[in-house]
Amino acid sequence: DYMKTIIRYYTALLMCQTIRSTKLLSIELGKVVLKISDTLQYKIGEWHIIPILAELLMSHRKVSEAVTMLYSFQNLAERYQDSSGKAWYYAIAIDILLDTSCCIATYKQCENFYLKNSEALGYQRDAYAVTRLYADLWLWCVRYGAWEIADTWMNKLQEVFVLTPHDSMINVHTAIRVLEGLILTLVNKIEARSILAIVRLQSEIEDLCEKIENALQISKCHEVKFNLRKIYYKQVVNPSANTMKKLTNLRRLAILRNDHLCAEKILHTMQYWRCELPPKMASFWLDHCSSGSATGARNSDITLGRFQYDYTSCVLNNEKVYPFSLPLPRARYF
Repeated sequence: DYMKTIIRYYTALLMCQTIRSTKLLSIELGKVVLKISDTLQYKIGEWHIIPILAELLMSHRKVSEAVTMLYSFQNLAERYQDSSGKAWYYAIAIDILLDTSCCIATYKQCENFYLKNSEALGYQRDAYAVTRLYADLWLWCVRYGAWEIADTWMNKLQEVFVLTPHDSMINVHTAIRVLEGLILTLVNKIEARSILAIVRLQSEIEDLCEKIENALQISKCHEVKFNLRKIYYKQVVNPSANTMKKLTNLRRLAILRNDHLCAEKILHTMQYWRCELPPKMASFWLDHCSSGSATGARNSDITLGRFQYDYTSCVLNNEKVYPFSLPLPRARYF
């Protein structure tokens, strides 16, 4: 089929340029594929360019473009009643929430999508979409300390998530989400002085780090994100005086690679760990990304329903992003 061949050609170009880290060209190629599909009402066989394009746009801090693309994609998914496409819509919406505080869809909306489509998702041929959705919902719960619900999502995640050497950049991104959640869980166990859980989590984290490193041998797109989590892990288990220097160098690398979102995250982390952030900025993500649905969460503001930092607010605020503040243990087991 002629149209299918054209779309596959542009998709292949996008993947190649993404692996080579030529992000701006990758973004333009992705837009071409979506434009062809939308204009000619031609369904893309696989939606894998969508999370890649969204991530590329977000790495350049093009929040408005990413959200506009996501809304267009939502229309496509609805038009074709494609469960995989719908899963990607909610997964990417939570991605944006996790990275920026900008709320396109709340946790509750994503949870409701799962509850209404759990059977279809169980037979989903696009495992990447389901895996990302589960990982994001799990990480949201972990950040809020909603451990019982987090365990439910983790059980579902373990049924579908596998990271292999030279894996897709989509799955590597998901793995980095999982890595962050495991480190946050480790922080909780350190504060609770749960020795057995600490040992188990450290083993899981180090095993996952090794798998991610193997997967990153072809593409370096996620190297900065991954290294930030590695620095975080080391600071949790063995604090070092050189950490700020490492973060400074990593931020330079992020800027060099046009990963401006990650550069912002690194700067936020440095300021948070040095206690330089105003309290409202340090807790912004927790204060504004809740949706009143996580029973047992540690933050009482979840049930109070503080206002969301929605897309309109984000645009009016010059697309400013507010990263999550990575906590360090308040008590140690050594």
